[in-house]
Amino acid sequence: MKKFLFYMVLLTMAWGMMPAIAAEFQSIGYEAISMGGAGVAASRGSYAPYYNPALLGRPRHSVEISLSPGIGFRETNLVDHIDTLAAIDVDATLDSLTNIDYGDLSGYSLDDEIVSVDNPQLSADVATIKGELRALSGKNGLELMPNVALAAQVGHWGVGAYIMAEATAFAIVDSERLEFIVPYSNGGPTFYVKYDEQNLGI
Repeated sequence: MKKFLFYMVLLTMAWGMMPAIAAEFQSIGYEAISMGGAGVAASRGSYAPYYNPALLGRPRHSVEISLSPGIGFRETNLVDHIDTLAAIDVDATLDSLTNIDYGDLSGYSLDDEIVSVDNPQLSADVATIKGELRALSGKNGLELMPNVALAAQVGHWGVGAYIMAEATAFAIVDSERLEFIVPYSNGGPTFYVKYDEQNLGI
């Protein structure tokens, strides 16, 4: 008996250490969706088994059958930053960096002075791009949440099949590596130039 209890406790502890994955509680049915997902207090009838089985005690109809396909979409910390980057035209900014004439760099060393570039608008665009990417590095994501529900209520009894899924995508941005490094060649060897928008140069 003691061995049995020991193994039961051991099994319970092992079960408790297993990772759990939970999906978000999604809204289904036109009534709950129209009220912002507040279905727990109002979804009587065929959706009561999903939201709140206690509501089967107050059915609106003697028989109700429902089929509800749906899809949800949500973004987190993406749209505003993407709009700002689109307004700047990132490709054009990168082309401008590549096409800058830095002069003859064949004798340039890391100990030399910064090569100045007088283009305030370009510097402002680069600073904005870095700022938007840095803001994205904290938290961002796109979620797609398809679902379908088939439910029935007969009197005070209810049964249903609820199928839900979630697909999530997010961008990984390293805020410590946002330097703009472009190739440059002035008829000689190719240099890789790091643009410093604070000093307006390389």
